[in-house]
Amino acid sequence: MRKALSIGVVLLAAAGSARARPVLVAGVGAGVDVEPSRPNPAQGGSYPSADLAAFSFEGEILWSQLGLLARGVGVDGSIDYQSTGFDRFALTVAGTFRPLAHRLRPDSYARVVASRLAVELGLTYQRILATYNTADNLGLHLGAHADFPLGMPQDDHGVFVRLIVQRPIILIDDTISNGIAPDPFNAGAPSVQVLGVLAVAF
Repeated sequence: MRKALSIGVVLLAAAGSARARPVLVAGVGAGVDVEPSRPNPAQGGSYPSADLAAFSFEGEILWSQLGLLARGVGVDGSIDYQSTGFDRFALTVAGTFRPLAHRLRPDSYARVVASRLAVELGLTYQRILATYNTADNLGLHLGAHADFPLGMPQDDHGVFVRLIVQRPIILIDDTISNGIAPDPFNAGAPSVQVLGVLAVAF
């Protein structure tokens, strides 16, 4: 009897730890990087804004309402300064929060999507490669994402598409030289990035 009771306690503890284990998310994707217009001292006026292709990869540790996210986003030639633009690669670490996760029952697809809406807040580091030198920017990360499962899920596991909108706010803005502007200038940050990621939660 005592042995059976001990086995039951072990099984209950294992089940509890399994339920407590966070969900792991991994995904890759692509999207659009919207660059703002910037001053052009050499020719007067400003460089026009540009919509550039971006690629991304990310991982997340996800509990029922909170998560910890790591994301990388690369952009090739963030504004083409007469074919001497600069490349941008950003690494972000952020906390995520699902405000509706405990308020909606996942009894329909729309409610599942709504319960997974999340906001993101964290730090971002940007490595920028220009024609003549490099720059390192640091700042805050602001973002939000929505997860769209492929099918009606029974829990947080499975394959889904994540739609992301994010914007960095640069606090330490380094300068670069691209060979066109007569003086070094601040690389700044994208106006906004919109990304789509194919991800799996397990």
